[in-house]
Amino acid sequence: MRMQTLTGFLSNWLWIRLSARQHRHFLWALDQIQEVQRQYLLRVVRQNAKTEYGMRYSFADVFSVEEYQQAVPLTDYECYSPYIEEIVQGEAGVLTREPILLLEPSSGTSAASKIIPYTKSLKVEFQRGIAPWVVSLFKRKPELLRGSAYWSISPPMRRERYHGKIPVGFSEDAEYLGFIGKWLHAQVTAVPQKVDYFTDADAFRRQTLVYLLATENLAMISVWSPTFLTLLLMHLIDNQDEILWLLGKSKLTAAVKRSETVKSIMLHEQGDGLFKRIWPNLAVISCWTHGPSEIYAKELRKYFPNVEIQGKGLVATEAFVSLPLLPHCDPVLAVDSHFFEFLDAESGDIRLAHALEEGKVYSVLVTTRIEGFWSLLKRSIDGTYHHVTAKHLTEYIDEYSFRYSHRKDEQPMFLSMLKQVVRYASEKASVT
Repeated sequence: MRMQTLTGFLSNWLWIRLSARQHRHFLWALDQIQEVQRQYLLRVVRQNAKTEYGMRYSFADVFSVEEYQQAVPLTDYECYSPYIEEIVQGEAGVLTREPILLLEPSSGTSAASKIIPYTKSLKVEFQRGIAPWVVSLFKRKPELLRGSAYWSISPPMRRERYHGKIPVGFSEDAEYLGFIGKWLHAQVTAVPQKVDYFTDADAFRRQTLVYLLATENLAMISVWSPTFLTLLLMHLIDNQDEILWLLGKSKLTAAVKRSETVKSIMLHEQGDGLFKRIWPNLAVISCWTHGPSEIYAKELRKYFPNVEIQGKGLVATEAFVSLPLLPHCDPVLAVDSHFFEFLDAESGDIRLAHALEEGKVYSVLVTTRIEGFWSLLKRSIDGTYHHVTAKHLTEYIDEYSFRYSHRKDEQPMFLSMLKQVVRYASEKASVT
């Protein structure tokens, strides 16, 4: 156990050290938003001037942000469908000069599911958003260095497949972290990646819980929806005998002793202290905390009253839009990940990130290494809301995240929401 703890500490320490440079660059970029955004855009335009899309909109003649805005029209996913079909058939140099690594499917909640071409550079841009979040969190919570973590990034029970000649979906969640990050992740993860490939939901939950219960030094949990974790805990309570038996029969380190310890805790401990006793070193749970997820996050806090529940920023399939940087503050724009524009809902003018006015209503547009993609958030807001203010942007984002987290529910999403409303009303009535 001591050797595992030392390995985990060194792996976490090395990850933070390797991410520190990106963290420093991000902090610098926050003070240089206009110039950072300008340089990013012109670099992308210059690199892709000879692509099919770049030649159509004369990227070679674009030398400023203003010229880009005049040359390239606002578009949505349907405008890119013909280009993506070319990519699916194996054509190169269509939207980007870089080779397409894979096609990542979007959630398909507000419209049909979309497939987003991913390149090496786009993965790097996501890592630029992950690095400052992780470094700032570990600096504020140094005890995380000594523990293991459970990361659930993509939905479980997915299957790698092909669309035409291009693979669909990352083979594993850690691919987002890059080669070195992927290796370091394997050293500190509480649940190995192979568990994600269980095709049966109950088998997935059982095996996930076996690994989590075996990890006494669990320090961090990162999931999208708080309901994902709540349902996992309920599965443990409802099936504790079977899960503890599986733990005891497993070949994990000190599995028998750990099984007996957890069994004793669950036998004698009730209420809020149960999961604190099972995972005494758990310091942070990262999940959605606003909008429709707020009720679920409050329920999660009942299980972990002394654990920090950190809200997430917006990470869509197309773009890394925002990240949590400071405690008890709204997420900040991932200024060095992509090029952002904001459509003023009142005037119709397009503003850049450095020129936003507090209290105004904006929609978000994103240009990434895959030319000209609008953020998924843009389509979601345009399809559902007409007034999105900076003050309440987090709530709108989290409502969309609720749609994402529950997109695989067997029952209609409206019924999921309705049940939660009834439950919440009952709880309020019992209190009063």
